[in-house]
Amino acid sequence: MIIELPTKMKKENIPKITHEVFDDNLKPKSDYFEFDFSKVDFIEPGGVVALCNLISLLKAKGVKGVLKLGKQPYNDKHKKVLNYLADSYFFIKKFDIAAVREPVFSQTVLTIEEINFSKFFSWKDQRLDLWLKNNTKTRSSFTNIRTVMDEIYNNIKDHSTEDVGCVFGQFYPNKNEIILCISDFGIGIPASLRNLYPELTDSQLLEKSLEEGITTQTTPRNRGAGLHTIINSATKKRVGEVYIMSNYGIIEVVNEKVVSSKDTNKFYPGTFFEIKIDITNPNLYESETEEDFEWSF
Repeated sequence: MIIELPTKMKKENIPKITHEVFDDNLKPKSDYFEFDFSKVDFIEPGGVVALCNLISLLKAKGVKGVLKLGKQPYNDKHKKVLNYLADSYFFIKKFDIAAVREPVFSQTVLTIEEINFSKFFSWKDQRLDLWLKNNTKTRSSFTNIRTVMDEIYNNIKDHSTEDVGCVFGQFYPNKNEIILCISDFGIGIPASLRNLYPELTDSQLLEKSLEEGITTQTTPRNRGAGLHTIINSATKKRVGEVYIMSNYGIIEVVNEKVVSSKDTNKFYPGTFFEIKIDITNPNLYESETEEDFEWSF
């Protein structure tokens, strides 16, 4: 089966791709896929994460395929996209080859990783922590961002069939903005809540999952806080914005309020999170204090 990838690999286009590849039960619609990447001239962090997850899940299900980059010489926009994927370590992580070129280190890029729950905490304490400090030029402990990541991975642990989440980050210095994208291909948040609230649509189920005390687990982690923690930590006082896509539902949250909620006719297996952080907002660091250490002698 040939899948022609969109010119703009934005988060809004991701469900169209996954809908062509999987049915609602996460079963591949073919045993072989040819992904035509030749016309892609722009890709967002969300597109990198989705493509990584897509290929990983197909491999896990024993499906064969190929990613066609197009004929050389590449035009400037397409080459820029391919170089961006190379620098994100996409080709090395997915295909064990450098492809278009060897990765070039960029401090603004949090290279793509597929992290299972058991390795998540060491990655968070080392790689993520250093990346955030380097790009914000602070010594902050980023308690709120770390809490957000904890809860997302609790969700992955609870609902992903593979117990693995794909993570990628990009810092945009000109915008003073950090974007973190995390995705898994589990059953999805709406599917996990549907038996409890059968009358609600997928977007309404996503909204329901953000209410304090709502959980899809009988023995909830993280003190039972649920996904409400993500909204509180990431969007309070306009520190950031959250975009959640799962099954047929999509919601956006700003300043602890759902500003957009819609259902689509394209199925996204699992759950996709985009966390957008404004590093100029002092509230991002408000809970951090510099301690003066002293020793008596």
